Amino acid sequence: MIQQVIGILLYIFTMVTTLALLSALPVVLVSLIIEHRRTHRNAVPIFIAVLVAGGYLIGGLAGWSFRPSVWKMSLLETAGASVNASKYGHELEHQAERVLFYFLTPGSIGSVAAGIAAATVVKLRLRAERRI
Repeated sequence: MIQQVIGILLYIFTMVTTLALLSALPVVLVSLIIEHRRTHRNAVPIFIAVLVAGGYLIGGLAGWSFRPSVWKMSLLETAGASVNASKYGHELEHQAERVLFYFLTPGSIGSVAAGIAAATVVKLRLRAERRI
């Protein structure tokens, strides 16, 4: 029972984080870059956004290295198979969806960790500069 609840929460967290990053992060990055070019303010928000994307990628690749050894498809092939039942068949599509979570879940955790770490470092640095 508890494992099912944890699994459902991780699934929801992974899907929400992934969809938010895929849809919002490019828009946020472009708007931050445009704002920086226009106002010449510091680029710290751009740095944090890039670190969040990097955290997602690093976490995802680290998680991908733990996929089952019998799974021989590449990450891109797995992503394609997870949405194309007509080409790969329903059974392989279902397996690909499950294996894809070896990339998506650690990627989501990595993005959150990188964002928190970057924001904490910036906050501590600003606090230290005010003391000087």
